[in-house]
Amino acid sequence: MSSVTLTKRSPGLLPAVERRQLLFLLRWLESAWFPWVWMTLCAVAHVGHALVSWHFFDTGAALLSSDEAGAGLHLYAIHPQLQIAPLAFLATTPLDGLAFWLSGAIAAVTIAAAAPAMLLSLSLLPGLTISNRQRGLAAAVLMPVWAELAVHYTHLDDALAPGPAGGRHPCGGPFSTPGGGPAAGGGRWRQAVGAGFRSPMRSG
Repeated sequence: MSSVTLTKRSPGLLPAVERRQLLFLLRWLESAWFPWVWMTLCAVAHVGHALVSWHFFDTGAALLSSDEAGAGLHLYAIHPQLQIAPLAFLATTPLDGLAFWLSGAIAAVTIAAAAPAMLLSLSLLPGLTISNRQRGLAAAVLMPVWAELAVHYTHLDDALAPGPAGGRHPCGGPFSTPGGGPAAGGGRWRQAVGAGFRSPMRSG
């Protein structure tokens, strides 16, 4: 019978390794580039099934700037599937005329980049103290949700909600609804974005 030798692990070794790993993860989480890298990884995960809702905005922007019958603001009467706030269509107008995939890609990248930019800009607001760790934790929660909104759905109406179109700052409270209708992603995006910005970022 072969003998089995049991090696007793030093009780202080494993905690020391775990502490180093934890410190490494925290330094990574607290870095200024973490929101950008995490957003990029989350966005790439949706590339294979992207631009699900973009055709609403592409069509609406073309109709809003057209002189044809049933176009302009009449589009809301003629096209009930386009019950989205005019601001979203106006924001899409500069991309009108581009190929669908190209305009959608530009919109998706712009929407995706807005989340890390907004998150990093919060520290510039007066009266709001945010630590690097709080910012990293907020990014860890928010970026996967925002990447789905930006790349999978490319839903500009909901992307505009945390900004001036929503009437409130992301740290301030619930968002108002600038649009709606069948094309809108609706309140779950606004609730997720609001929770991502508010909960981990309130200073103690």
